[in-house]
Amino acid sequence: MHLGFPAPTVFHLATPKSVLIERISSRRQCPKCGRIYNLLFKPPKRPGICDDDGTVLIRRADDSVEVVSARLEAYEKLTAPIMVHYAGGDYHSIPANRPPAEIYRDIESVLAPRLRRNGGRQAAQ
Repeated sequence: MHLGFPAPTVFHLATPKSVLIERISSRRQCPKCGRIYNLLFKPPKRPGICDDDGTVLIRRADDSVEVVSARLEAYEKLTAPIMVHYAGGDYHSIPANRPPAEIYRDIESVLAPRLRRNGGRQAAQ
């Protein structure tokens, strides 16, 4: 306990950098209606065309491989000290390159005992 607060339970959703780059650089957006597609997971019915209004899809400049790589490097530099700080406590690295239901199960398996122990009032102790 620090200042009367329980130690936090920290989850790091760990995904390989190459997977993040592939996912983010596969985004496309309709410049007219704003709808976002992902060519890997949620592609438009017709390649390159918005399902809602027929507008040609664009790739935002900040979704290029080079920009995404630079953003991830900056993120890693900023978050590495935070992860080191919490790694000694109730820190859980969860492999996140899996279906959401599996990730949820992993997180739930960590939190469920805490909830039972505290009567559902508090998730982390």
